[in-house]
Amino acid sequence: MKKNKKKIFLSLLVLVSLVIGYACWNIQNSEKIFPTNEKSLIINFTDGKNIYVRTKVWGVSGNHEEIVFSETPITIPNKENDYIFYTEEVFYKIEDNILTIYVPLCDIDELPNSFKGIEVIINELDYSINYQKYGLHKINCRPTKTK
Repeated sequence: MKKNKKKIFLSLLVLVSLVIGYACWNIQNSEKIFPTNEKSLIINFTDGKNIYVRTKVWGVSGNHEEIVFSETPITIPNKENDYIFYTEEVFYKIEDNILTIYVPLCDIDELPNSFKGIEVIINELDYSINYQKYGLHKINCRPTKTK
């Protein structure tokens, strides 16, 4: 009876050790398992001011997207000072010290006041309703509901 208890205990100990080892290996290699695609750029204004932009895609299936506009180089976005959009793409244009950002309707997070010396205008795009206005054609993989 004591031999069976020892075997069960040793088997559990080996199993727990393997699970802990695998978990540690997973943490060290998480970038390979859950890849992150990150890009950054700097928008330069004529008066020498800069806005830093970072795009990031992450997640098991790559379905988490984030685009951040900031006055400072971005390491971790700051919801109080940065413009954070949870979307795959945004459009922008610069005129003098005005940064106009065009984003999809549903992807706007709570916005900060503005940047120092730069006016930020957010224009919401709703391509699903106004796509013809932009000369676009619509393709939908889901069946259209008929009334």
